[in-house]
Amino acid sequence: MQAEFPKYKDQGLKLGEASGYIAQAYKALPADQLAAWKQKADELSGRTARASQQAGPKKTTGYNLFVKEHMPQLKARVPEGQTFAAHQAMAELGSLWKSLPEDQREAYKDRATQHNQSIKE
Repeated sequence: MQAEFPKYKDQGLKLGEASGYIAQAYKALPADQLAAWKQKADELSGRTARASQQAGPKKTTGYNLFVKEHMPQLKARVPEGQTFAAHQAMAELGSLWKSLPEDQREAYKDRATQHNQSIKE
């Protein structure tokens, strides 16, 4: 941003407007140029090396299991030819989860705990 923004500023664009163009240009960079920019950013920030992200299994929650079980039922209710609105489904599932009796929620939470422990082993 610091290196590229002056070019856009000279054209009369503000930072918010220019950032979209700069982001597109950044994404289009070849891998070697991208690596060079990342190295420069590391040097400027004082980092010695980029931390590698370790992709491992995410912790499952009781709510995750609840959604996984109930989402197919919500999808099945959508009339043929209409699109499935995931945000509305998630809102409905959230309300259902909150209205569940505590003992049923605890059962999902217990299953999630067992699932997480089995992954660690």
